[in-house]
Amino acid sequence: MAFSFTPIESLRPFVETNVSFKVRRKDQAEPFIIVMKPVLVNPKQEMLDAQKASIRIIEQAGKQIGYVHIYSYAGDEYHRELHHALVWGALKNADALIIDLRYGLGEHGRIISTFLIGIFRSLRWLTKMVREPLSILSGENRPFI
Repeated sequence: MAFSFTPIESLRPFVETNVSFKVRRKDQAEPFIIVMKPVLVNPKQEMLDAQKASIRIIEQAGKQIGYVHIYSYAGDEYHRELHHALVWGALKNADALIIDLRYGLGEHGRIISTFLIGIFRSLRWLTKMVREPLSILSGENRPFI
């Protein structure tokens, strides 16, 4: 059965099944067969999964250094995952933090910068409340701004 190739739609009926492709590299060369199994992918979910998988703590000179690689910031789910990791997750007790922004975020770089400034301010406020709850609540100190 021969089909014209159109990206994605030509392969949709064959997802998760072995498909034989006849390939000819040069005009007069003999064709050869490659067998592949097409899969549907969700790039947004794959980027989020990669971000989650990158989160770790690196021990260095008695300090806990948090690391996370942000592959994309094109959606609220990336923001929520980073927030969760920083406030409640694996990075919450880090002494320092490396946020790897390699491969470019484009316009989203400004969004993440603003977000991180807000997170760090709130973390400093929460840390101070845990250490000195009565003085904070009595109004003797003000939150970091």
